[in-house]
Amino acid sequence: MDFLPKLPPGFCWDQKKVGLSLHHDEFGSLRSDFVKGEFGYRIRAGGGKGQAVFRAVGDGPNGPRFVFDGTGGLCRDAFLLAWLGCKVVVCERSPIIFALVADALERAMRVAEIHEKLGNRLDIILGDANQVMDGWQGTKPEVVYLDPMHPEREKTALVKKEMRIFRSLVGADSDAERLFQKAIGFAGRVVVKRPRKGNPLAEGVSSAWKGKTTRFDLYLS
Repeated sequence: MDFLPKLPPGFCWDQKKVGLSLHHDEFGSLRSDFVKGEFGYRIRAGGGKGQAVFRAVGDGPNGPRFVFDGTGGLCRDAFLLAWLGCKVVVCERSPIIFALVADALERAMRVAEIHEKLGNRLDIILGDANQVMDGWQGTKPEVVYLDPMHPEREKTALVKKEMRIFRSLVGADSDAERLFQKAIGFAGRVVVKRPRKGNPLAEGVSSAWKGKTTRFDLYLS
């Protein structure tokens, strides 16, 4: 990227390897990659429509739905949904996380297979999801997807590296409930990702789909 956002103390950008990465002396490194590693294997070998996130979003009467992801993060679920045919607009409010994801998507789209499969179905924007929904113009999404920061488990010795970096950069999602209320008035379906055994973000879950460690709660407005 031509411009990289300023980092808080303790962090530095690392552009020595292929692809942009973020480094912290205590927490380690964070890098987004849609092509290689575990995620790259997942979309090629097991990224079918049986995935819990896709079943929660659901096929519409005209095929895969139009989805607004209001809590982008590293955009793995958004990328998977786009891979499976959904039109996805992702909103990420942290300029730092946005830079990592934008770099990863640019690299991924250089791969002919991915460019052909995704087409123009995945767009990533920098901004606050509340404001984006307030100013939305044109056709509205059928689904809002939310993956707020999961609560820390008291008995867990250490939160995994990725989550520690996220928390140190963006803090907790203290406005998750407000974002949910905005989402439920914006689209007919809201899907919220939670820990498999965690409490729902709000009352009124219509259906839930469970993965190995996570659960996808569906709300209908």
